[in-house]
Amino acid sequence: MKTYLIGVPWETNPRDDVFPNYEVRWLQFPDLTSLSSQYLQIWRRDIKEKLDWVYGAIRPRTCLVCGKPFTNFDMHEGIVWRNDVQGWKKPTRLLIMTEVNCIPLHHTCHLQSPPTREQVWEYQKQFYSEELLYGWYTRLPWKIGVPRKFW
Repeated sequence: MKTYLIGVPWETNPRDDVFPNYEVRWLQFPDLTSLSSQYLQIWRRDIKEKLDWVYGAIRPRTCLVCGKPFTNFDMHEGIVWRNDVQGWKKPTRLLIMTEVNCIPLHHTCHLQSPPTREQVWEYQKQFYSEELLYGWYTRLPWKIGVPRKFW
């Protein structure tokens, strides 16, 4: 398991559980409105920088849609989209901004023909274990159970 890719706000303990512990430390903010929408942009930028490093170091720098190499890219939330979590409180929305959910795509590929959720799930299984994907996905704070099964 590539625990170095799972960053803040999660911690992993591979001895006790193959799934990360998704306990969000900053949910203890007394005023949830103090998290501005700009914070989401900052968080996305940090994840995008991490993806840039990951795709340069351990993954091919190619687009999932067209297969061509890229230098600049758009970040695509592939398994769980932002509109899936619109009703969630601000800090919990950031749970989808993680390397297991986000992939880089060319700007035109992102706009014209983004991959399906199932394609992203299968793609991410190449780099993360299915147990890690399953653990991340099923431990999101869904209101009525998981909306979709990829396994």
